[in-house]
Amino acid sequence: MLKRMPAVSRIAVAVWTVWLGVVWVTNALDALRALGALPRGWKLASGNFALISKATAVYRAPRWVNALLFFGVIVWEGAAAAAFWRAATAPDAIALRSHAAPAFALSIGLFGSFLVADELFLAFDDERAHWPIFIALLASALVVRGDAAAAPEALPGRSGRA
Repeated sequence: MLKRMPAVSRIAVAVWTVWLGVVWVTNALDALRALGALPRGWKLASGNFALISKATAVYRAPRWVNALLFFGVIVWEGAAAAAFWRAATAPDAIALRSHAAPAFALSIGLFGSFLVADELFLAFDDERAHWPIFIALLASALVVRGDAAAAPEALPGRSGRA
């Protein structure tokens, strides 16, 4: 029987799975609200479309540019959330590590792109919110990578049996 992944790694992946899923849903609902498919007073929405519009206003970006940027974010978040879901349901340390790597890569890339966009659009208040998430994703990725490497089944020639 394969030894299970250490709990801290499973918990970290589970937290990112749920959190990113909620972010994806609230952004999708925000997009629907911005399109007029939901009433303006709809509460369960991120408000991120308005934040993008505010940030791009420095260059007088038209609404379609904001919509395109937000659509890209939603697609990227969806891909990352799906990758985290796959990692969260991995049966052992090797599978968790191999599935978590693309999930973290997508998420770290997403928040890295937010940091670059914050600089380009002079959105320094937004940048203060993105840095801690970026750092937490990096730290979580390192923890999961380290735990997976230390698991007995990750060692060559080891089955993880006692």
